[in-house]
Amino acid sequence: KFFVMEYIDPALLDGHKFDLRTYLLVASLDPLLIFYHDGFVRRAALPYTSDIKDPKAHITNSHAQDGTDDHFWDFKRLQKHLHEKNGFPVDYMEKNFRNHAMKVQNFVFQAARANMYKRKGAYQLFALDWIIDSKGGIHMLEANSNPLVTNYPIPGFPETWETMIDLVLK
Repeated sequence: KFFVMEYIDPALLDGHKFDLRTYLLVASLDPLLIFYHDGFVRRAALPYTSDIKDPKAHITNSHAQDGTDDHFWDFKRLQKHLHEKNGFPVDYMEKNFRNHAMKVQNFVFQAARANMYKRKGAYQLFALDWIIDSKGGIHMLEANSNPLVTNYPIPGFPETWETMIDLVLK
């Protein structure tokens, strides 16, 4: 079996491909409480090339990039880079990316809602992965339920998990 799709011309970070992860926390279905949270940026180890044979230039997940320096970025650092080096608007992440991600995450939630457990104390965490193309277009790559939860080496990230847990428990 084969799967064919158009390959997106990605925006690059100093010549390296990257993707972004955001989170959707369904803290409760009754009453309905859902939250968006910025996640992180994953930068490929090797410079981007049209040759798809090298996974370290194309696949940005942590497993493929194991041991790579400067692999994780926060959204603030990405915003600064996109503006200064790629010519994106200074508020691109806030006005374009985050607004779009929230709308798409709401759609993902609505699509999954009927299959979620509706009992007290139950919650669901989704991770959504994204790519930004060279023209600033935003594309969802995939949505994962029950993603790996760990303290990524990004400033402020342990607080992300603590905040999400507080939202569920309080």
